Amino acid sequence: MSELSKLLEHCLKCSHCQSACPMATHDSDYPGPKVLGPDLSRLKCAGAEGAGVSPDTKDLLKFLDKCSGCQRCDVACPFGVPVAQLVRQNKSLRSGKRSLRDKMLASPQLLGRMGTALALLANTALKNTALQKIMSGMLGLDMEQPFSFAAKKDLLQPTLGRPAEPQEQTKLSVTSQPGSPLDSAGQTKPSDPVQRQEPAELEGQVRTLERAQQAEAITPLELAEKKVIYFPGCYVNYYEPEVGKAFLQLLGLLGVQALVSEQICCGMPLLAAGNREQTHKTFQHNLRYFKDYVDQGYEIVTTCPSCSLAFKKIYVEEVRSGDAQQLASAVYDFSEYLEPYSCRLAALVHPVIEEHAVYHLPCHIQAQGTGMLGVNLLRLIPGLELEIVDGCCGQSGTYGYKVENKGVSMAISRTLAQQLTAINPSIIITPCGSCKDRISFVSGIKTLHPVQILKAAVD
Repeated sequence: MSELSKLLEHCLKCSHCQSACPMATHDSDYPGPKVLGPDLSRLKCAGAEGAGVSPDTKDLLKFLDKCSGCQRCDVACPFGVPVAQLVRQNKSLRSGKRSLRDKMLASPQLLGRMGTALALLANTALKNTALQKIMSGMLGLDMEQPFSFAAKKDLLQPTLGRPAEPQEQTKLSVTSQPGSPLDSAGQTKPSDPVQRQEPAELEGQVRTLERAQQAEAITPLELAEKKVIYFPGCYVNYYEPEVGKAFLQLLGLLGVQALVSEQICCGMPLLAAGNREQTHKTFQHNLRYFKDYVDQGYEIVTTCPSCSLAFKKIYVEEVRSGDAQQLASAVYDFSEYLEPYSCRLAALVHPVIEEHAVYHLPCHIQAQGTGMLGVNLLRLIPGLELEIVDGCCGQSGTYGYKVENKGVSMAISRTLAQQLTAINPSIIITPCGSCKDRISFVSGIKTLHPVQILKAAVD
């Protein structure tokens, strides 16, 4: 009996995972994680070896693709049963080939390279309602809320293996004009939240210098010991490189010069598509890619919750090797990495004109237990009032783009939107790219990554 199978004995059918599952809450037909995880695994264990799948088991297989992989069941379980892992393993019971749509969504690198090479054409086409209907009918893709590719010239340039070059000035630099906040293009807009109270550019530069001098001293030895690799992930690589640029510049202000990894995928989209064989090949490739650097003491930081969750948890569960454990111990979510620099950040940030913001905690951040670290970093900014919302957005990577998931996905999103509109914030902050896109779509409220807010506040 495997170690994972033994953990089934810890499941007491308390149904905490059921009540935490957003799919089960919004779809009365969905059996839920308890049934598709521990219960289905028990059915497998009870069957004779080689006897195939029992009729009772077959009835449940059609629901496995309804799991979005949000990991809320793992967080909710009071006995540490790896419910989400059991559900993933049970997906191997299914038979049949994957559709063209699923293969496309599982290949964000290929789509990203094609999309960024032809960004203007691709973005225009994806917003065309006629093409959206064709994709819906032929591929089962719902692109009512299309993603937007970044232009190739704006992408982050990998620097891993050679000295990091200075990054270009971020478009998020704070304007020197009083009372005029900035948008993601660096232009002023009356409705944007991050605002400087200094009346002149010169005064602002002087204040920044004074605050930097007040920060803790950074010794040459300390700088020499810093070995950091930034892993942007597919979302930043191909859709929102400005988040990566803001983070790299924020690190630079703190005295950390990070290398940027190659444009590789963490493998989570493949896992979501149920292609475990190709997923494991991707995991092994990435483990080999990072091993020499981890052996040399490099730390790996990412601004994507799904990427950090993959490296810290999913690789360990799926590959179960010493290399996976070693990588997991070297990976940090951006908030984990920045938390020791809180004193320096507090000395660098400028006050903002009082703003009411919501900090949204994505599911994959909650699965890592690092959500409040990001909140605490933003609380360093005087004048920024934060409320916390932890509901699922319903998008879950590529899950919300599948036609068969649209009903439950949008139902979950509307529940979250009701919470947000009741608070009526001027801005929403979330560290997850897919959450950001879905939240801004359903709420109509400007949504930014935390590092964009932090970088704007220290400029």
